[in-house]
Amino acid sequence: MRKVTAMLTICLMCLLGTAACSKEEPPLHPPQKPQRIKIVKPVEVQELEKQEAPVPREQDKGEIPTEEAEEGKIAVAKDIPEMETGRYYIVKKGESLYDVACREEVYGNKLKWPILYRYNMDTLGGLKTEEDVVEKALTEGLKLRMIGHHDVEENLEKRQKMRWVVNVISISKHKEIVPITIKLIKDGHSAYLTQATIKGKAWTRLRVGFFSSRAEADAEKEKIKDLLHLGDPWSIELGEEEFEEFAGY
Repeated sequence: MRKVTAMLTICLMCLLGTAACSKEEPPLHPPQKPQRIKIVKPVEVQELEKQEAPVPREQDKGEIPTEEAEEGKIAVAKDIPEMETGRYYIVKKGESLYDVACREEVYGNKLKWPILYRYNMDTLGGLKTEEDVVEKALTEGLKLRMIGHHDVEENLEKRQKMRWVVNVISISKHKEIVPITIKLIKDGHSAYLTQATIKGKAWTRLRVGFFSSRAEADAEKEKIKDLLHLGDPWSIELGEEEFEEFAGY
């Protein structure tokens, strides 16, 4: 009986040992199926980076034009005298119409003051039409418009067949002719002054131009007589020298 019991005990122990040896331990981490990783391009980030302005380096700051610098450039451009373009002259302290007209960069002849007056009626039209108005000092800094060489050449070309003028008056005292000249200019006439020496005496001639025929000049002569009620104007055809000097204005 003891043998049978011992045999059964040994068999039972073998069965339990076999079962214990055949059991597997679970893995620490269960295996997972491999997954594909989607790579997303940072499109939005790149767009934002393009919109952001790069931060300037300390050494580059001086090369970036500031708003104040741009304003400075404009101010300098405005301060450049427009006279340099041949369109304006800036009146200096104490200068009169005579003085300005005499300047070489303007017209180089004081008798050409009517040209300055005619092209600057907006600023000079309010001056009193006195005999000495051309000798009185103008406002310092006043901008007087000048007719450029290009315009003179164009006018000469257009008036090649317009050589008739009206001689309004000839007088030996230049001052007396000033108010008459201004009156003609204000009435819309292209008045100019020239000088001639006859028998040793200097005469200032006030003339109005420029017309294509004697008949046209005579018709204008009658209008001038009605306006001035002075003397007896006459029509004359200009020579080449006087035409070239004044017809461009």
